[in-house]
Amino acid sequence: MSTVFRYVMMALGAVALALASAVSFAQSNQELPEITVKAETPVVRDGFDANHRPVEIVELSRRVGYADLNVGTHSGAVELQKRVEMAAKVVCDELERSYPNSTESDLQAGTCVQEAINSAKGEVDAAIAAAEKAHQGEGQQ
Repeated sequence: MSTVFRYVMMALGAVALALASAVSFAQSNQELPEITVKAETPVVRDGFDANHRPVEIVELSRRVGYADLNVGTHSGAVELQKRVEMAAKVVCDELERSYPNSTESDLQAGTCVQEAINSAKGEVDAAIAAAEKAHQGEGQQ
């Protein structure tokens, strides 16, 4: 083989490898479906009196993936809801551990968990509706 031919073949191989890598990278970076669960608590900073303390709202969130679920089915939707509930408990527990002297007793009372679940409700409902609509569209084809 001539030297030029070898260089052309090596260049073509390099281009093919680069294209394959780019396609793989693009596929791995596609956004997977996720729901965001958020919890927050007011936190009072030290050094101020009870009536004039500055309050900072601290928020934690967790992403809940559901690419492995068919949320258009009852069992898939139930599993997504379980995942959201677990994420809500995790963020509220983390807030309680990190800010034990927060101004709210909501963290201990379970209100935090319910509010965190509610923060994701719109996304959960939209994901389920989209999956059900896609499933109905498949049945009509």
